[in-house]
Amino acid sequence: MTTLVSQRPPPPPPPRGLLAGFGPAYAWGLRLALGRPLRMLVVLGVAAALGALTGWFSVHGGSGARAGDGEAAFQLWEGLKEALLPSAVPLAALVLVAGAFSREVSERTLVFHLVRPIARRTLYLARFSAAVTVAIPVALVPPLVALGVAGLPLPASTAWALVPPVVLGVLAFGAITCLLGAWFRRGIIAGLVYVFLVDGFMSEASGTMQRLSLVHHVLSLFHRGVDADFGALSERVRSSSEAAPASINPGDLISQVLSSERVDWMQPWSAALVLLAVTAVALALGAGRVSSRDYPLKD
Repeated sequence: MTTLVSQRPPPPPPPRGLLAGFGPAYAWGLRLALGRPLRMLVVLGVAAALGALTGWFSVHGGSGARAGDGEAAFQLWEGLKEALLPSAVPLAALVLVAGAFSREVSERTLVFHLVRPIARRTLYLARFSAAVTVAIPVALVPPLVALGVAGLPLPASTAWALVPPVVLGVLAFGAITCLLGAWFRRGIIAGLVYVFLVDGFMSEASGTMQRLSLVHHVLSLFHRGVDADFGALSERVRSSSEAAPASINPGDLISQVLSSERVDWMQPWSAALVLLAVTAVALALGAGRVSSRDYPLKD
């Protein structure tokens, strides 16, 4: 009597390390990030408009139109550190990076990658890398356009000095918001809460609490990189940069939390190290989370 044995295809081989399949997954993520031309045009247009308004107003608006290059340089310096960098960097991360992996789940394309096969952690890192590749140039648009529109006699090194705070800031904010997107069902909302409530509160708090804010480290790189260039044009920038940090009364906890007195800016290597460490830890946590979590991949 013949026994019929069902022949099943052998299971796919396991992924071969963290980088196995990274290239195709990265290309897929880059295609998705750039696959909506209208959306990208809107994002770039808004970013360029914010930078152009900041640059124009620093020279032609308010006191900048009356006091020459010195006052215009101070107004541009204020606009960069108070408005453009604290908003452009986290917003680029939120809009372009936060949903990089969660989109694979919501659109159920995760199944396609798993049958290749490719490890979830590899897909997570590839999608993050592709998203920040697009987000970093977008975040650079507002400050660079502001410099160009203002047309002040600043050296080319000023523009180059804006690159490290933007790049490291997008990496750190992107890693955290991408982690929140992988951890929570409504990760975008969690990212908004973190950026505008948690990090925003710590950046405006008093004392060493500011050092818990990613924006503080981004601005530390900004100040250490460009203050000398702006200070050559503006006495107000020089006096603001050289001012000692306000003293803090340890017994007055309420005033420490509510006041906006600032501690000194961190050294560039220290600020960069913190941002890179935050990026690495957040990516490790996110990759671990997506590897162990069960996702609803079918109706």
